[in-house]
Amino acid sequence: MGDAGGVSVDAVTFGKRLKQLYAQWQETNTAAWGGARAILVSVGAASEDLRYLKSLALHLWLFGYELPDTVLVFTSNELHVLSSQKKG
Repeated sequence: MGDAGGVSVDAVTFGKRLKQLYAQWQETNTAAWGGARAILVSVGAASEDLRYLKSLALHLWLFGYELPDTVLVFTSNELHVLSSQKKG
């Protein structure tokens, strides 16, 4: 992915990890995910007090970077990223 204000996402690592997330979701959907048809992960404004939230951990694992004020919506075959125009 491109460079946005000095931040660069490793596309290969992102792709591998996204595939791992989807594989886990599909394999254990009933037991671990309660049959969820979509997953929404929301991260608010950046804050030192919130460093250990699972949503931030997911951002760091997928992107290698925290994306504050961002919503990720995982569907069965798509990932939608909702963010401000400034971050886009």
